Amino acid sequence: MKAARPFAASAGLARGLVPAVEALRGLRSRHLAAALVVALLLALLGGFHLVVRYARGDPLLPLLSSSLVSGIVIVVAFVIADAYVRHGARPLLAHATALFAAAIVASIVKFHLTAALGGQNWFDPDVPLAVQRTEMLFVAILLMVQGGFGVAAYLQWRESETSARRLRASEMQRAKTERHMRQTQLLAMQARVEPELLFGALQRVGELAGTAASERADRLLDELIALLRLLMPDGSGLDDGDGTTVEHELATAVAYLRVHDACAGAAREIEIAIAPEAAAQALPPMLTLTIARMIVRREAAVRAPLRIRAGCADGTLTLDFARNDDDDAKPLIDQSDLVDLRRRLDKSFGTDTASLATADSAATLTLRLPLRP
Repeated sequence: MKAARPFAASAGLARGLVPAVEALRGLRSRHLAAALVVALLLALLGGFHLVVRYARGDPLLPLLSSSLVSGIVIVVAFVIADAYVRHGARPLLAHATALFAAAIVASIVKFHLTAALGGQNWFDPDVPLAVQRTEMLFVAILLMVQGGFGVAAYLQWRESETSARRLRASEMQRAKTERHMRQTQLLAMQARVEPELLFGALQRVGELAGTAASERADRLLDELIALLRLLMPDGSGLDDGDGTTVEHELATAVAYLRVHDACAGAAREIEIAIAPEAAAQALPPMLTLTIARMIVRREAAVRAPLRIRAGCADGTLTLDFARNDDDDAKPLIDQSDLVDLRRRLDKSFGTDTASLATADSAATLTLRLPLRP
C-alpha cells in the first residue's frame, strides 16, 4: 500500500505536466517573434536605466541579452499557462502563476547572465554578495508590477477572442439549422407533388403490364423512377438548402410532364436547350415544376409539343417556355395561373425584381430572373 502511494503521486505529477509538455512542443517561430516584442517593451520601460548605464560605460550587450531572456521566459510561461487553461484551469490563476514564476526565473537568469557576460549589475563589485543578490528580488517585483498590466490586457484580449469565436460558432450553427429547416421545407414541398399522379402512374403501370402495351408500361415505369429520383434528397442538387440549379429544376419539370403524358396515353415532344453558363445557376426550388403543373392544367387532353430554353446574359437568367407548334391562339397557361406565378416570383426575388412576360397570344412564357449567388 505504501509503495502504491509514491507511484500514484508520480502518475499524478506526470498528468499535471502534460499541458506544459504540450505547450513546449507547440512552440513556433511566432512565439520567438512575440518574445522579441516583449523584450523590446521591457527595454523601452527600462530605457532611462539603460541610458544611464551606457553613459557610465557599461556594455549594452549584457543588458540587452538579459531583456531578451526575460522576454523569452515570459512568453514561454504564458504559452504554458494557455495550455493549462485549455485543460480546464482558471485563466486568472494560471496566468498570475505564470507571471510570478516567469518574474522569479527571469530575475535569476538576468542577474547571472549579466555577470557571466562581463556586465555590471545594479551594485558595485565591492558590495557584499548577499546585498548584490537582493537585486534579483527587486527585479522580480518590478517584472511582476510591469507584467500585471500585460496580464490584464492579455486576459481581456483572450476574453474578447473567446467571445468572438463563440459568436461565430453560434452564427454557423444558426445558419446550419436554418439550412436544415429550408431543406426540410423543400422535401415537404416535394412530397406534396400531386400524390394522385404518382399513385395513378403506378396504377397505370399495373394496368398495362402483361398486356400488348407492356412496353408502354416499362416506359412509364422508367419515367416515374426518373421523376422520383429527382425528387429524392440525394438528387435535389442542393448546395445549401436555399435553392437548386436550373439544370436540375428543368429536368424535374420535364420528368413530371413525361409521367403525366404517359398516364394519359400521350407522347409529348419536348425540346430543351440549356446554355452551359445557365445550367449551374441557382433557382428557387419547385419553380419550374409549378409551371409544368400549370401547363398540364391548361392543356387538359391536348399534348402540344413544348420548347424550353435557358440562358444567361447581362446578369439575368432567362427561361422560355413555348408551344412548339403553329397554333399560337391557345395560351400556354391560364391567366389566373399567371397571377399566382407572378406572386411566387415576387416572394422569391423581391417585388419588381423578376419579370414575367407572354407573347404570341400567351403561347410563349418568358421569365427573366436576377442571377442568384
